[in-house]
Amino acid sequence: MSDLVDPLLEVFERQSTLLGRSMVKLRNNNISVACHAALPYGIIAQSCLDHDVELVTRDVDFRYFARLAGLRLFPAASRRT
Repeated sequence: MSDLVDPLLEVFERQSTLLGRSMVKLRNNNISVACHAALPYGIIAQSCLDHDVELVTRDVDFRYFARLAGLRLFPAASRRT
């Protein structure tokens, strides 16, 4: 069982450290992502960075992660009703 748990904890610890660094960069540049969304946005951004993939989104708040942490964004098509 410990063979399965240890790698998961290492990944979580690494991702948490990188997420913390990204959030500090935002704060040091006087950029605030909405308080209620900062952690989820950070987790999504950091997951994309870890896996070297673009984030498909219409949410403009991710542009801060793109500018400061190198997150690649792919704009989603607008909805038409």
